[in-house]
Amino acid sequence: MGQENAAPSAYPGAVIIGGGNFVAVRFSNEELPPLFGAALRFSLAAALFFMIARVRGTPVPRGRAASGAALYGLPGFGLACAFLYYALVGLAAGTASVIMASVPLLTLAMAVAHGQSLPRPDPITTNAIGMTAGAALLWVASLAFGEAWALPDTGRTWLVLGYLVLLGSVALFILFLYVIERWTASATTYAIALMPVFAVLFGSLLAQEPITLELVGGGALVMVAVYVGALA
Repeated sequence: MGQENAAPSAYPGAVIIGGGNFVAVRFSNEELPPLFGAALRFSLAAALFFMIARVRGTPVPRGRAASGAALYGLPGFGLACAFLYYALVGLAAGTASVIMASVPLLTLAMAVAHGQSLPRPDPITTNAIGMTAGAALLWVASLAFGEAWALPDTGRTWLVLGYLVLLGSVALFILFLYVIERWTASATTYAIALMPVFAVLFGSLLAQEPITLELVGGGALVMVAVYVGALA
């Protein structure tokens, strides 16, 4: 099996985990303040990425490479996830996932502008630094908003946090990395357009979120638009 044919084999895992992330964040928000929960998640995930890099013997980027990784993490993990966590305080997981499904259209434009080239630094260490920078921003924001800092009291929240760190952050990134190294950036992020299917399903089964006609129609419209823009 060629690399291009092998790449889509990682899609199901990425789509299922990514869809579950939306519901997991909603559950996390039920006990943990949103910015604190996001900061805790990405701090733990960054530590795991640094451990993976150490086991692999991969040097940590320094100088301009480290600065570039931090600049990538501040908006990618800091700002974006701050908004997402806050949105999922009130929005249903399925609704938030449909909005996020439009991301591949932006990725298509960015990939064309950059020639679909990958950064030179190792992606694992780049992500470790990026998550560290994003988590630092989230900690500062959480402190500024006066959120209470306390570890979870319930087993369910610990389970959700473990899911978001191990699967929703580390495993999901590795699956995307596996695919994007063998395929194009725009086609890889088409998996995001499929995540609402599982976000809506998990939201209905686990959080009793209603499946409305508007949600189904909006999700279908976004997926068609992404398919035409990113793949066709």
